Amino acid sequence: MHPTKTLLYVLSAALAPNPAAPTFKNPSEQAKTPCMAATQLSDMANSATEIIAAAAANIETMLQQSSRLEVVSRSAPADTAAAAALLAQAVRKRAASASAALTTNAAKLLAGAAALNRLAGSQETLAELATLKIADVTMKAVTTHTATSTKATIAPTLASKNQAACVTPDGKRQEDTQMARHDITHKHPLTIVTATPAKAGDGLGKDFTICGSNAGSPGDAPDPANCRAGENTNIGIKGGTILALQPEHTKTTIKDGVPAYDTISSAEKVPNQATVAKELALVAVALGAASEIEKASAVQTLENSYSDTETMTAIAKAIGGADATPDNAAIKEQVKNTAKTLFGENGSKIKKQIAELMKNFQPSKAAGSDGNKKLDSISNPDDLYKATTYYTIKKFIDEEEKKKKNQASPSCPTKQPNHKNRPNQQMNAKSMQQVKIVKRKLAVILMRKKTQNAFLKLKLARKMKSHFVAI
Repeated sequence: MHPTKTLLYVLSAALAPNPAAPTFKNPSEQAKTPCMAATQLSDMANSATEIIAAAAANIETMLQQSSRLEVVSRSAPADTAAAAALLAQAVRKRAASASAALTTNAAKLLAGAAALNRLAGSQETLAELATLKIADVTMKAVTTHTATSTKATIAPTLASKNQAACVTPDGKRQEDTQMARHDITHKHPLTIVTATPAKAGDGLGKDFTICGSNAGSPGDAPDPANCRAGENTNIGIKGGTILALQPEHTKTTIKDGVPAYDTISSAEKVPNQATVAKELALVAVALGAASEIEKASAVQTLENSYSDTETMTAIAKAIGGADATPDNAAIKEQVKNTAKTLFGENGSKIKKQIAELMKNFQPSKAAGSDGNKKLDSISNPDDLYKATTYYTIKKFIDEEEKKKKNQASPSCPTKQPNHKNRPNQQMNAKSMQQVKIVKRKLAVILMRKKTQNAFLKLKLARKMKSHFVAI
């Protein structure tokens, strides 16, 4: 396995925790009542905000990892420090990408969550209005119902309730039982309950009909058993529940290249088709935004944040110039060897050194912590900043001191005696000695000659002087 590829698998276990990432909580069962639909919609809305919170936490984790790697890069030996510095940059790049994705998509996700909450609110309202009824008007004489003092009234009633909407007396959410499951092939299914005006019954004594009878007693219920066709001595009105509720199911399908929810409801229903479509359009956009945030902020491995291609390309350019590539035959082997030097054979440097330092390195008290914490347990940004700053400065000071020592006592290479050449060296020394003796002898001879010449010149001068005196 290539050393930089091995690095990814090593660090995925050594450096990055693997929490379960939250996602949109799509319901698996079909709600039958407004309360259950409201619960499912609220859960979806809550999961949207959980995605944002998880992304922010993951970004913080990445920044902590990057800072710890920075500490390692400042305190480890040069070759290990270089690898740690590259990893720190890779993780920081991933954090920056996640932050950008969160900034771009958070508003879309929150808009979808708000839409889901509005739909959930409408469902709870329908749950309360489901108890809205027209009360029965009991059977009485026509003259009684039409008298001023005893006139009949058609009064709507609403059930009295002390608990919050869709909450049981013991404080729990109302839940449906024996719900059918959504088709597993459906994407992002959900249920919205709609309401329409209840229909009048099709027989005497049915809901929202007038009941007449020539028999019976005043006060009888206007039920089918007490109603007679064409009779009107006593009359009454049969009431009933005003709204008829119907759960409707929808899912996303791809339309014009993007996911969109199938149309449900109608103009005659509450919530009507336009309202539902507007809200679900925001939810569909939020689904895409959630996917972008989740992909960008995932930390379960470093494969998404560390690019083998980018690293090898950078090495190639550092060796061969701006236009170099890792596949260039002239430098291909050198690129491979450089990567091996940086990350070790099969990622051994990452596995044994960086991972070990990340786990066991204990910054000194001078680095800002209490001196007792291992690096992987330090998460406070201020403490990590202090540690990075301390080891950066310490490394600079150590390097400067090393330069000064080298300048004060430069190390010059010295010749080592070559025992194989010792006979030649001895012969050369003997020859040099003979040359010196010859030179000394020649010097003596020359001095003698100079002395003799000087003596002859003096003798000749005396003779010449005597000669001139005689004349």
